[in-house]
Amino acid sequence: MRVIRAFECYTGAMRRPRDELHQRIRSDVAARVPVDQREADSIVAFLAAFDRLEAPLDQDVDVVHVTGSGIVIGPRGVVLLEHKR
Repeated sequence: MRVIRAFECYTGAMRRPRDELHQRIRSDVAARVPVDQREADSIVAFLAAFDRLEAPLDQDVDVVHVTGSGIVIGPRGVVLLEHKR
């Protein structure tokens, strides 16, 4: 498994067409079992946008792009990675 570092998002590395990370994001979202119709509709909308975008992870290419936040939990504590607006 390849580890993606946060700074790669801003160096142009995410402009590569449909690399392993893109495939993983798309398959993870497509495999999600929605809890209700609203989430099901959101998954369909996300996948449609994701598939049409040239570089879905690059905020400089299109006003529509994929962002995210995350929580990392480990023996040294908890880290929150938050998307900047």
